[in-house]
Amino acid sequence: MKISLVERSKYFKGLLLLLGKDNKITEDETDLLLKVCDTMGFDKSFCRNAIRTLLENEYIIDDIPVFSEDEIVKSFLKDGFNIAYADNDLDSRELKFLSDVAKLNGIDDEWFNNLYEQHLNNFREKNKEVGLEVVNLI
Repeated sequence: MKISLVERSKYFKGLLLLLGKDNKITEDETDLLLKVCDTMGFDKSFCRNAIRTLLENEYIIDDIPVFSEDEIVKSFLKDGFNIAYADNDLDSRELKFLSDVAKLNGIDDEWFNNLYEQHLNNFREKNKEVGLEVVNLI
């Protein structure tokens, strides 16, 4: 599947919003989001600037991304959990955002809960190998 520029933009913006939910941005989270940007072909300086100014940028609209395909939503949610767990803590605001994305995009609760449990188990086991799902969409 080739993901359109519009969908890539929503994907990046949604992950950027997720990054700011706990009001802290770690180096590991930044590194993962920059990998997403690189994979999607976005300008790294633009992405770095967006991340650097995220917490004080009053013009970012905090809306839930809606995607055209279930495959894109599921990829987004998997990458979202990877980024949310990158700081070794899943904040309740991050979990709510991911849950809202799933609901608004019609993702089954059981599928979402299984994904959450899988990431929770990986976190407990300190599994640091994180692959990005977005590579499957490009």
